[in-house]
Amino acid sequence: MPKRVDHEQRRREISEAARAVILRVGLVETTFGRIAQEAGCSVRLVQYYFGTKSDVLAAVRDAVMLRSAGRMQAAVGQAQPGGVERARSLLLAVLPRTPHQVEDARVLQAFHDASVRDGGSPPAAPTLLSAVLVDAAGLGEVPDGELRAQALVALSGGLVGGVLSGEYSTERAEQILALACVNLLRV
Repeated sequence: MPKRVDHEQRRREISEAARAVILRVGLVETTFGRIAQEAGCSVRLVQYYFGTKSDVLAAVRDAVMLRSAGRMQAAVGQAQPGGVERARSLLLAVLPRTPHQVEDARVLQAFHDASVRDGGSPPAAPTLLSAVLVDAAGLGEVPDGELRAQALVALSGGLVGGVLSGEYSTERAEQILALACVNLLRV
């Protein structure tokens, strides 16, 4: 009798293997061969589930973005209604706090760097996050509300980079972000 295979589970396993390879060698050096070795399968199987390298990289990026979006949704859902606290919760969810989140942030940084290096379009995440922040913090009617949201998003992006480089501890980044929220969201 043929063996039953959970195709979605196998795709996730291969995608996680690709994520591990990206973390180890970067996007450029990530190959089907390395992914297959990491996943413990054949190159043909990787090709079966992901036709091209672009397809497997997109799956990794999308999975990481979904995890990040889930953290942000949960943070906003748990925060007290009101501008500063909701905005702070949303932005704190962007900061990598666990080893897995640090790895995810490194993967996203690799995609961002590749986009900048290759002259691709800028990531949509900052624009989307600014719009969500305007809504969550009630900045729509505030003079310069959108500019304030963009400043906080830019700061949070810099803090993520600082945490990844070791310039800031997560705790220090949280303190900086909290101070910025209080000062930029005071209306």
